[in-house]
Amino acid sequence: MVMNFKIFENEDTAANYVANILRKQMNDNPTSTIGLATGKTMVPIYKQLVDEIKEHPVDMSQLKFINVDEYVDLDPSNKESFAYFMKEKLYSQVNVLEHQSFIPTGSGEEAVKQFNEKLEEFGTPVLQLLGIGQNGHIGFNEPGTSFDEGVHVVNLSEETKSQNKDQFADGNVPTKAITMGIKDIMKSREIILVATGQHKANIIRELYDAKVSENFPASILKEHRMVTVVLDKEAASELPQDIQSYYYSQYS
Repeated sequence: MVMNFKIFENEDTAANYVANILRKQMNDNPTSTIGLATGKTMVPIYKQLVDEIKEHPVDMSQLKFINVDEYVDLDPSNKESFAYFMKEKLYSQVNVLEHQSFIPTGSGEEAVKQFNEKLEEFGTPVLQLLGIGQNGHIGFNEPGTSFDEGVHVVNLSEETKSQNKDQFADGNVPTKAITMGIKDIMKSREIILVATGQHKANIIRELYDAKVSENFPASILKEHRMVTVVLDKEAASELPQDIQSYYYSQYS
């Protein structure tokens, strides 16, 4: 399938576009499950989403949120955990109660079992938000991960640890994470992958050119029926010029 790109003038405009989609999903389908992600790319998205919900209130009481991944054995109270990130950037600001959200904790078979049970309880996300790693990972599904893989604990690659090093005050990135598998991600009704900044330009060009391969996890998204790749001009800068022109949006 052909991937649908949306290219915006800058990071803030791209974030505003994604935040609008999320708020509309919450408003139009108030009992749905939404899959979320973390990382620097998501910060302006959640900020604008919070602002929009405060300006145009949404009934959040029956919504459910599930995060795609988390570091293994990182306590939710740890400021470097994804659980802490989500609470600070979104959940605490829009009154998402604890029972409405799930971020995996722990390690080993018990953590995998808990994650699978929550996916069963919450149901497949109608919308899954994703970032993309410099090696093409989605969630923490590293290159070489089977497309048939479900929830699993993964040994993080040196490239991924290096990419995330600045998120840890002491520079010590956990060596393992638990992640929703590619099989689970692909069940989502709709997927939005977001990449911003010049440092993502090369991997976005690789994604555009790539054949579907387990060596490039994000390439599987080409086989999903409803994927939008949201970029700012910098992240899109290495795409063919005609593609940049065709997908450029005047949205503001």
